[in-house]
Amino acid sequence: KGIELCSRILMPLLFLFMIVLIVTGLMQEGSWEGVKYLFYPDFSKFSFKALVDAMGLVFFSYSVGAGCMLTYGAYLDDKTDLINSSFWIIALSLIVSLMAGLMILPANFAFGMDSTAGPGLTFITMPAIFSQLPGGQFFAVVFFACLIVAALTSAVSMLEIDITWMVQELKISRPKSVVICLLFMLILSIPCALSFGVLADTKLFGKTPFDLADFFVSNLALPVGGIISAILAAWFAWDKVHTQWPTKEGYPAWKKWLRILIGVFCPALVLVIMIAGLI
Repeated sequence: KGIELCSRILMPLLFLFMIVLIVTGLMQEGSWEGVKYLFYPDFSKFSFKALVDAMGLVFFSYSVGAGCMLTYGAYLDDKTDLINSSFWIIALSLIVSLMAGLMILPANFAFGMDSTAGPGLTFITMPAIFSQLPGGQFFAVVFFACLIVAALTSAVSMLEIDITWMVQELKISRPKSVVICLLFMLILSIPCALSFGVLADTKLFGKTPFDLADFFVSNLALPVGGIISAILAAWFAWDKVHTQWPTKEGYPAWKKWLRILIGVFCPALVLVIMIAGLI
């Protein structure tokens, strides 16, 4: 009745606000350049590094390799169609990502801001759009409140992995597990936060604590976790998945190929991404 109830209300509200902001941004003069920037292909800028970066973003966006999907999968009943559920997760995430691009980039070009500013665009472009809206200050407060909830729910999904492990394996109560994980993450986050302040000039291997943590997670931890997850799913837990597809003819042939795809092709591809990222 806490964060879940808030999510049921605020997440649809955030979705509605995204639509309003997309329409508002597209109404601004010069916004179409942002649409072309987002969707018009420029193959001259395509490179192997761009491909690796895009695939790395997929790892981060879908929490592949972090264990989130495995943890949530453990809560599903045997009647859940994993392939269908996976499709909807990917499809809905893609739609929301495209909406986020349409929400920010057209307005970004309309107001002449730097399109390469990364996550900072949310905190630069959105206030500029709100300033053009009637009652923009109210919209700004509600939007960023929804954004906080979105970030909080994402943090909960990540912490659930560690909390579940502590409850089931270490037999620590859930409230204590939550507090322990919270304090642990708080301590680890301090150097990252200070990387934008007093530790900005403190570097290891040429990277600030924040950049070092980002590099380690994105280029090493997540790919290794993804490889392990794929191997475990294909070669150690396949019988559990296999029971979801009973047919009169037996085990569908195309799903045998799916096992090869998950257990051989995916780990090999992820290994290439990891090596390229480290180099």
